[in-house]
Amino acid sequence: MRRTYDVMIIGAGAVGCAIARELSRYRLSVLVLEKECDVAYGTSGRMSGVVHAGFNNKTGSLMAKLCVEGSRGFEAMTKELGIPYKKTGKVLVAFDQDDMKALEGIIERGRINGCEGLKLLDQDEIRAIVPGIGGIGGMLSPNTAIFDPFEFCIAHAENAMDNGVEFSFNSEVTAMRKEQDGFAVTTRKGVFKARYIVNSAGLYCDKVSAMLGVDDYHIYPCRGQYFILDKVADKLCDIPAYPVPKPGIGGLGVHLTPTIDGNIIIGPS
Repeated sequence: MRRTYDVMIIGAGAVGCAIARELSRYRLSVLVLEKECDVAYGTSGRMSGVVHAGFNNKTGSLMAKLCVEGSRGFEAMTKELGIPYKKTGKVLVAFDQDDMKALEGIIERGRINGCEGLKLLDQDEIRAIVPGIGGIGGMLSPNTAIFDPFEFCIAHAENAMDNGVEFSFNSEVTAMRKEQDGFAVTTRKGVFKARYIVNSAGLYCDKVSAMLGVDDYHIYPCRGQYFILDKVADKLCDIPAYPVPKPGIGGLGVHLTPTIDGNIIIGPS
C-alpha cells in the first residue's frame, strides 16, 4: 500500500463509499480509511433503509436539495450496481386534527422542495392502505422507496475498488496535521498523506474536524432500538408508515417499515 494519495476519505459508511465510487471515475489516487473491520459498521448499516422524497427537510436547505435529487436518481443507480430496491411509497398517519393541519404544511413544503405526487388522505383512504394502524387521515408520498443499506455500501465499495480505490480497515484516525502540500493523517497503521481530505466519519465527524482545528460544531447522537418482526407478519404493512412529526421532537418518530427482505422493522425507540 502506498502512503501518499490525491484524496483520503475518512469513513466507509454510505457517504464515504458513495464518494469513493464517484471519485474512482477520475484519474485520482484515493484511499478510504475505516476504523472498523468492514464497510457499513456504523449507522449506515443500522438505518431504516428508506429513500426519502424530501418533504421533511427545511425549504432552501442543502439537505432538501440533495434529498430530492438523490431520490430521483436512486433507482437508476441501484439498477447499475445491482442493489435491492423497491418503490413502495410512504404514508404519514394522522391521529388527530392537529396532525391533519400539520400535513397541509408538510405537503406545501414538499411541493416547494420539488416533491411530486404528495396527496392528503381521508380516513377511508389511509385505512385502505394500512388497515392495521388506524388513524383519521394521512398523507401519501408515492415516490418514497426502500433499499438494502448493507448492499448499498458493499456495492459502492466494490465498484470503487474495481476502479482502483484502496480501502484500509481497522485504521482509526488518531491525529491530523496540515502541511504545505496537503495533510498528514496518523492512524493505527501509520501515517498517510493526501492533498485533500473528505470527512465522512458519520457521528464522529466533529471529532475528526476538531483534529484540524475546526471545532465550532458538535454532534449529539442518540441511540434507539428497532424490533424486527418475523416474516409471518409481512401482511401488517407493505409500505413505510410514519406518524406525523411533532414540533420540538427530534427524528421522524417510531415507524413501521417493510425491509427489502420481507421483514418489518418497528422503531427507532
